Amino acid sequence: MYPAPSQHRRAPAAPQPYYYHSSVFVDPTRDDISRLLAAFEDAHNAQTSSRPFALFKSIWMQHGWDLIHLKVFDPRGREAFLDVMCRLFLECVLHGRTPLLCLGGLFALYTFHSTPPKDGSSLFNLAHVPIALDDYERLVKFPQSLESPARQYATKVLLDLLSKQIFLILPHSSLSPLNPPALPASVLAIESADPHPVSGRKKVGRPSRREKITRADAMLNSLEDALDRLDDDDDVAGPAPSNEAYLEMKQTVLESVSLEDVDRAEKKTIERMRKLEQRLKSDGTERALLLKAEAAAKNPGGLLNLVEESRDPLFDE
Repeated sequence: MYPAPSQHRRAPAAPQPYYYHSSVFVDPTRDDISRLLAAFEDAHNAQTSSRPFALFKSIWMQHGWDLIHLKVFDPRGREAFLDVMCRLFLECVLHGRTPLLCLGGLFALYTFHSTPPKDGSSLFNLAHVPIALDDYERLVKFPQSLESPARQYATKVLLDLLSKQIFLILPHSSLSPLNPPALPASVLAIESADPHPVSGRKKVGRPSRREKITRADAMLNSLEDALDRLDDDDDVAGPAPSNEAYLEMKQTVLESVSLEDVDRAEKKTIERMRKLEQRLKSDGTERALLLKAEAAAKNPGGLLNLVEESRDPLFDE
């Protein structure tokens, strides 16, 4: 122990690499890329440019993407940042909704990978872009789906990327060769004071004691409201079925199932009634019902014969 402070300077705080794999970074970045490509598509459709790459570069700079490489300086975080950015651009090329959006994704990947600081810069630069084998095959065939002059520009850009050998070809995508296999790799769950969020999605993790009490109160209130509505309208459930209707429905059930299924269902019902009686530990009502059910199960008609034998003293209340 030394009373004097340490002479070593602490490194500046920097996000860990897995931050760039999380929804906190991936989701907003996807939205930014979507706005960039949508602006390119709108501008291209508005003026039908014969030089789509020059149009894309102007939009790239207008949206401030020319400074994207100055976003992260930490070497460990920068490697993850560059990897995620290239994967998101490739995602747009392979899964874009329209050919122009796919073309914009290819231009974005090419521009991003070709414009890192180089002269006298100590920043980490990504040497290779990982891509699955089947995705690579689709990427190579992509220019064929375009029309002129977009096809010529896409072919020129893609040939330049292939000549630089920037793609690191991995096994088929069905084997999940990328690390992490999917983006985002983790999702941030934001807690809400409202126990019933509007989105309807359940919160991650165990509910707190306060949430349990709130939910119990809400369930109790809804149950009381339902009982009040039943008291206000006694006929809402309709008349109970008659004895003849029950016997007719029972006969229909017996004709549609085998005796083994009926016997198995009766045994399961008796077992559930026993468990219920053990859990409730009531004043004896459930016990009496259980005894009646067990006695009925021993008769030839089984549990389905309870109504027919309701005149038997055994079944009287």
